[in-house]
Amino acid sequence: MAGWSHVTSTARRELVLAILLTAVLVPSLLVAASNISEYLSLYRAVAGVDVAVSDVRVVEEGGAYTVLVALSITNPSDMNIKVVGVTGHVRLGGKYLGVLSFRGWPEVIGAGSYNVTVVGELRVPPRLVRFVERALREGMRWEIYGWATFGVRGQTLMVEYRARV
Repeated sequence: MAGWSHVTSTARRELVLAILLTAVLVPSLLVAASNISEYLSLYRAVAGVDVAVSDVRVVEEGGAYTVLVALSITNPSDMNIKVVGVTGHVRLGGKYLGVLSFRGWPEVIGAGSYNVTVVGELRVPPRLVRFVERALREGMRWEIYGWATFGVRGQTLMVEYRARV
């Protein structure tokens, strides 16, 4: 090793170790940076997605009540997003009524889509019928809240919605 005679063996080992670590760590860091970059682009795509309560209705049939909630989903991004699931909860006048059941949402919401409607329903338990009747007469406020879960390029992201009507 011409030119290395003045370097101690410990210093040589440290230099070789530093070169090996650099050779191993730099590609790992580049992969991590590209993953972060991809996640940020996915976040930007879904960050513009809006989920809002557009309508709340109560249907009465033979003494049984059903609460219908329409959600409006807007996807202004340039990516199609897959709807993985929608969940929601209903409170009336501060009292918890139950979980909304959503069925039939679109599998994919196209890029630039506005006001895609998804409807959820809740059958009011018989023990709460009198409360609901009184609450409707008194004009108590509804609180609707939940999450819509979207898939973009294998990643799952959730968007929360909340409304007082």
